[in-house]
Amino acid sequence: MKNNNNINNQNQDIVLNTEGNDTSRAMLNADREKFQEDFKQNSSINGNSDNSDQNVQNNRNQQIQQNQNQQQFQQQGQNQQGQFYQSQFQQEGTQQNNQQQNNQNFNQNLNQLNGNKLNMDQNQNNKEIHKYQDEYYYEDSDYTCYQKTYRCCGSWMGCLRTWLPFPCCCCMSPYEVVKQNQVGILERFGQFREILKSGMHKINPLIDKITKVDKQTQIQSIQKQSVLTKDNLTVWIDAVVYYRVVEPKKMCYRIVNIQQSVEQITVSTLRTICGENDLQAILEDRERISEEIATYMYSQIKDWGILIEYVFIKDMAIQQNVQSAMSAAAKMRRVGESKVISAQADVHSAALFREAADILDSKAAMQIRYLDTIQQLAQSKSQKLMFVKLENDDFKEDKDILEVDMVAQQMQLQRNFEKLIQQQQFLSQRLQQQQFQQEQQENQLGQQQQDQQKQVKQYQPLNQIQEEKN
Repeated sequence: MKNNNNINNQNQDIVLNTEGNDTSRAMLNADREKFQEDFKQNSSINGNSDNSDQNVQNNRNQQIQQNQNQQQFQQQGQNQQGQFYQSQFQQEGTQQNNQQQNNQNFNQNLNQLNGNKLNMDQNQNNKEIHKYQDEYYYEDSDYTCYQKTYRCCGSWMGCLRTWLPFPCCCCMSPYEVVKQNQVGILERFGQFREILKSGMHKINPLIDKITKVDKQTQIQSIQKQSVLTKDNLTVWIDAVVYYRVVEPKKMCYRIVNIQQSVEQITVSTLRTICGENDLQAILEDRERISEEIATYMYSQIKDWGILIEYVFIKDMAIQQNVQSAMSAAAKMRRVGESKVISAQADVHSAALFREAADILDSKAAMQIRYLDTIQQLAQSKSQKLMFVKLENDDFKEDKDILEVDMVAQQMQLQRNFEKLIQQQQFLSQRLQQQQFQQEQQENQLGQQQQDQQKQVKQYQPLNQIQEEKN
């Protein structure tokens, strides 16, 4: 019985030791079942005979060895399991640390980006507030008690004027009409509220105010302005500007006098652009100068809410001595061109005459000319005729040549003379055209000189007044 109790206690210890080990529990249960079977066999042997002490001791020794082996196996399993769990825990810890570091870095970068964005937004808001202070207004909930009272009085006044127009004729009307070609800017307590389109709008007559802006194209005439060109010559330019309002809000709150502002910036742009070009370029390329002026003006006033449509240079006037010098230079240039053309015609005619002389330098040609002169003498009445006798041998030698070459030479001569006549006609027509153009240009220059003299006479008193002021 004592042996049985010891064995049971050992089994209980084994079970207690194996409770913490999940992986070796199945193996321990199998060993325990084998041990119980051996114990039953031993107990049956002890019941049958009392002389089996040696077998019992052997069994005990075997059980002790088995228990020692089981304890060693449990310790090894626990060590392996502890190492496994420790390695997993270390890996998980390192992964968690890496994730935490990555999250911290991401949060830091995100905070930096948000901070930069907030700073940029604050700077932009500060700039916009500095530039567009007129674009911000209070909500209805931000009004003071006095403002709310004033608003209620205005609404009651408008209601009375609407429903009782004759008794309350002294009250202001709450309706305002905006025309089709206009845009209305509504202000409440002097602050911008909204942009009103064309039509009838209901307002508060005490606290609201509508400023009407015309959307049609406006024309601004620029009086003659003295401009210094790149080659240090003075030009008086008369221009006109076409513009229209595209952003009424900016136009109302950015600029005071729109017409005067457009005039001043047009004058400064004229002097800037014309100062970068010569007088000849300004006279020849008016369209290019006008386009450059329009683009430069638009780049300067695009924040005003205005669109520059066209800029035209109506008239330009220069000094009389400069105009006379330019007309003389143009006249000399035309004379030189006509001389060059006549010289070229002489060269062509000389070349053709030389070809004709080379062709006529032969006996057959001389014979043809001889026959022509005889024919002319025969036709004229007052001329005397003289016949020279030809020798028969010479006549026989040249007879064959005359018969063969006469027709060919006559045709060649006719062609050459026709070419000369055509060239002379062409040159004469060209000279006539050039003379006609010269006459027209001279007439135009004369008219321009007369106009400029009149303009100079008109502006002389202004210049004298400016000199006296200076």
